[in-house]
Amino acid sequence: MILNVLFVDDETRILDAFRRQLRPMRKEWKVWCADSGDKALSLLRENPIDVVISDMRMPGMDGATLLEYVAAKYPRTVRIVLSGHSDGQMASRAVRSAHQFLSKPCSFDHLKSTINQAIVLRDLLKNERLQELVSGTSLLPSLPDLYNQLVAELRTEAPSLDRVGKIVERDVSMAARILQLVNSPYFGLRFEIRNIQHAVNYLGVNTLKNMVLLIHVFSSCSGDAGLLRDFCDHSMLVATLARQITLISGAEFEEAEQAFTAGLLHDVGWLVLFNSGRLQHSGKHNEQSLLQAEQNLWESCHAEIGAYLLGIWGIPSEIVRIVAYHHRPSAAPYQSLSLAAVHVAEVFEMKDDSLLDRAMLKNLDLEDRIEDWHHLYLATTKGV
Repeated sequence: MILNVLFVDDETRILDAFRRQLRPMRKEWKVWCADSGDKALSLLRENPIDVVISDMRMPGMDGATLLEYVAAKYPRTVRIVLSGHSDGQMASRAVRSAHQFLSKPCSFDHLKSTINQAIVLRDLLKNERLQELVSGTSLLPSLPDLYNQLVAELRTEAPSLDRVGKIVERDVSMAARILQLVNSPYFGLRFEIRNIQHAVNYLGVNTLKNMVLLIHVFSSCSGDAGLLRDFCDHSMLVATLARQITLISGAEFEEAEQAFTAGLLHDVGWLVLFNSGRLQHSGKHNEQSLLQAEQNLWESCHAEIGAYLLGIWGIPSEIVRIVAYHHRPSAAPYQSLSLAAVHVAEVFEMKDDSLLDRAMLKNLDLEDRIEDWHHLYLATTKGV
């Protein structure tokens, strides 16, 4: 299947360079070019564009405005910013409409891998209605009390990034957006940040204020706040237990923090479904009943929905992989301790050991650790 990729930039020499660089991909990609936002919209109206890659600063319609329009009219289209301006405030504005951010100059290999990851994840999520739903998602609900705590802390005379990080860790939506922004090339990092506190520290107070106070990148909860709070509590418990499992199994700190972040985000697909009204649920978070409800509606499950969203947002690929396969880790392209930890923590919370993927645990020589991990779970949840 040919992939239709549209590049938008007011500098024609850059568009010509795209055409030359991507010529070897002509059997897989059809490349379209537009030197203005208006011309890009004309091409979108006439052609089934899969990916739009736009510069930010252009005369007339800028990139953020163009991508906002694409998000509203063509929600299945993957939206990427490619800009030579390393401006944190501009990134804060673009985060509402763009899935990912790339910086100029961008190597052909990096551009290709970014686009291919988004498309591979789209293939994982086979239902086109759900692809459209996820690609069109720019905001997810945050708990009002946590959102208000964050705003209040950032408004103090000397905000504490440690306290900010602890607030963000308790809210799945804020954590996902923070990771999306800090891993964008606007901040010039040559490595991925997978730790929430590290992300908050790196962004700093001024950028966080731009995101939260000025841009309102985190929406407040408009639905059942009690259910959302229970959802966040469940995610935090799985994240905490996954971190502890990796640590007592001899993992390095970095892998333990990766397990924590993946555990925090493992059920983000539920937020997409709840926020869209596609899945109705009342009462406490109950994984079994939710799984049954979604299977009655779609072939895909929340794990694939969440992985697709995080993937097109540019969240580190290892976290995306864990989210995608946390219910069926044997199906993952490869297994790891952090994937096993999130899977086991989730199953313990579901209180049904028959759901454990023992084949995967045996393959990793971890099957004899289940009893120890279960004792850890009981100790973690004692009194909860």
